[in-house]
Amino acid sequence: MMSDRGQILPMAMVMTLLLALFWVMLLNVGKLITDRVQMQIAADTAVQSACAIRARALNSVGLMNAWLGIPGFAIGAPHLAWWPVPRHAMGTDVILQKGRDIAAAVKAIKKLIVSGVSEGNTVNTILTGLLQGFSSYFGLAYDIHPRPAPNYAALQQKFIHLVIKIQTNYVKTYGGGLAYQRARQIARLQGADDIYVPPRSFSLGLTRNHGDIWYLSTLHVWFKGKPLPPAPSFPDPDYQEDSPATVRWYEQGPNFHRKAMRLYAFRRPNSPANGPFPLGPSEMPYLYTVAAARVYNPDGPMFPSPGQTRGEFGGLHAATAYAKASDGWYSQLVPVGGIYEH
Repeated sequence: MMSDRGQILPMAMVMTLLLALFWVMLLNVGKLITDRVQMQIAADTAVQSACAIRARALNSVGLMNAWLGIPGFAIGAPHLAWWPVPRHAMGTDVILQKGRDIAAAVKAIKKLIVSGVSEGNTVNTILTGLLQGFSSYFGLAYDIHPRPAPNYAALQQKFIHLVIKIQTNYVKTYGGGLAYQRARQIARLQGADDIYVPPRSFSLGLTRNHGDIWYLSTLHVWFKGKPLPPAPSFPDPDYQEDSPATVRWYEQGPNFHRKAMRLYAFRRPNSPANGPFPLGPSEMPYLYTVAAARVYNPDGPMFPSPGQTRGEFGGLHAATAYAKASDGWYSQLVPVGGIYEH
């Protein structure tokens, strides 16, 4: 009997040890499975959030693009950007301006005869003088803004520049740093150490259109003291933007259609999120998961293509493209390696 008890005790200890080791292994495997699921959730939520931010950026930039594409109000018809100055009473400044214009026209004509060269605003001054001559003959009077205050051409120019600046800041912020920052923050809240996204994945795929912008003056005419409706006039030289570097609306870039992105979330073996695990002498493996999402608009791209924006009324397509797809961009998860693979 004593020999049997002596054999049972070591066997019981071995069984207890095996059960303990099995339990430790079970805990480690359970922890690994939990971490793997948690990391996949981190990647999914991070990439979905990043694409949601990109979709908001496209919606906001597209709306401002529509403003820039309205003819007259903005630059939908290049060279014809015009904010009409409301009609006003004919004052003494109209009479004084008539005299100044006639004197300037005479001086410009003399200069043209002597030098044979037309410089600066000479042609406009001559046309103004001729208009004054005809207006005097037919009993007409006129003035041209933006010379008197308020300067509507200057106000329109400031407004266009402000919209373009806001657009640029949206593209830089929402199409890059902010999307990455939020994605990283969300992944860390889900237990990831960090994320990796391939270069240029956050780009919105937009490029600027370049061309002239002319802010027209407003012509007011009075016939026998009665005001006629305001009409567009030639642009003041101070409000002509005819540099090749002048920027206008946004249009589709070469990779605009590639709106899907991959995101990798990972956790290192020595991550604080592992806590006391693994139990035993081993170490936790290096974990990483991958997820993909895209932004899409079922009604169209919302931005014109470079081919559409050629011509005098090219900017009008910035407004019509937005109107067609104004329901907006959306974001959704897509299979990694699927048909929407980036």
